Amino acid sequence: MPMIAIFDWVASPLDDSDAEVERTVIGDAELALIKPSAFVVNTARGAIIKKAAILNALRNGQLAGTGLDVVEDEPLKAPDEAATPNLIVTCHAAFCSVESKSEMRATSARLALAAVKGLPLENIVNEVEVPI
Repeated sequence: MPMIAIFDWVASPLDDSDAEVERTVIGDAELALIKPSAFVVNTARGAIIKKAAILNALRNGQLAGTGLDVVEDEPLKAPDEAATPNLIVTCHAAFCSVESKSEMRATSARLALAAVKGLPLENIVNEVEVPI
């Protein structure tokens, strides 16, 4: 029995730019193996899950539900796509909350102040120090 057939949750935190990962990981064949009480979540790249396959599986009762933070061929194009039962789609912008925007502003201000004061900076990517 394929592993996917026993899972209650299938999540895809994959990056489709990885040469080892095929663009489509979950399509009709994989969804046919998943038990009807399972949930599928995609927070990686839209192309990893075939949109038509996941929408059909939901409409036909093959899945309990799906949460998509990304969608193949974004955004959803038709009202019937958005009306698919047990489907939650977000805009792949988890940082868009009052709390996260406040945190981004505070962090930016703290780092700018450290730079102006000549203090060590956090999260330097290229390890090059810029004289002030």
